[in-house]
Amino acid sequence: MFATDGDWDLRSMLPRQCELAEVPQPVALQRWVDIRRVFSETLKTGNKGLMSMCQALGINFVGQAHSGICDARNIARVGLVLMQEHDAVLSSNSQIKELDSSRKEQTVEEAGETATYDEQRESSICARMSLLVAHVGFAELEDALRRMKLSRDEMRRVRTHVKLLGFLPHPRSPGELRRYRAILGSQLVKIQLKLEAAWAAADESEEKEKKMRLVEDVERELSALPPLKAPNSPQPLVSGTWLMKVGGVAPGPLVGRLKDYLHYCQVDQDLETPEQVQQVFHDIELLARDMDQLSYSAHLEGLPRLQWPPA
Repeated sequence: MFATDGDWDLRSMLPRQCELAEVPQPVALQRWVDIRRVFSETLKTGNKGLMSMCQALGINFVGQAHSGICDARNIARVGLVLMQEHDAVLSSNSQIKELDSSRKEQTVEEAGETATYDEQRESSICARMSLLVAHVGFAELEDALRRMKLSRDEMRRVRTHVKLLGFLPHPRSPGELRRYRAILGSQLVKIQLKLEAAWAAADESEEKEKKMRLVEDVERELSALPPLKAPNSPQPLVSGTWLMKVGGVAPGPLVGRLKDYLHYCQVDQDLETPEQVQQVFHDIELLARDMDQLSYSAHLEGLPRLQWPPA
């Protein structure tokens, strides 16, 4: 799928050039993503050029305007920001004039199929993206990020998707589902599940159907999962100050380690009050009575933390 800044190149110029050369316009260039239209519809603004779109999205325009390679890089960066920060979908939204009439007939006579067509386009784009990030090694990925001249924040977002890809919660484990949603946040979960679905659909092994069902099951269970009971979730209910002043824990690394584990239990078990979390702490204290300091510290290091993917 190709992305352009406006329609003129592929809708007007290329067809004329193909006609002069007496060759058909390549099928791959008969439909494309007009990034200018995606920008306008997503941000509810008027038609803008590439440099204006970069400015509106806070992207530094790279290179010389109207240079082919520079424009291509800036179009890619605009598309990336629209997807990551504005939840835009880069599906084909323009095509050669010869397809206009057939597309209009399909919209009028087969409205149900139109939605399926758009969904297939969206899935195809997500699949291409997921394949790219799934099969590129770390060194190659870092080199690609540098070549695209992405900002630090953009690089961080891409690395996050790569890190999370392939690590889904068990659909029948409410604790895992709660931790996954609490750590990633609803917006990142939505984007990540699209990537997971595309990656599974592109799998050519015998595990393909199993992976696709897993994504579907996780998405279904997450949609039915109630919000966490604790107020201001997923913020911790018990602080390090409480552990030292009331819990009697000496200042030092153990405070942070205990706080991490209690936060994990709070989300995993959906604890609602500070008293419930404090009871978990008192249960740990009972174990400490039968251990020396070194064994107790080692025990705490083995306890889970609130992180995804799980350690």
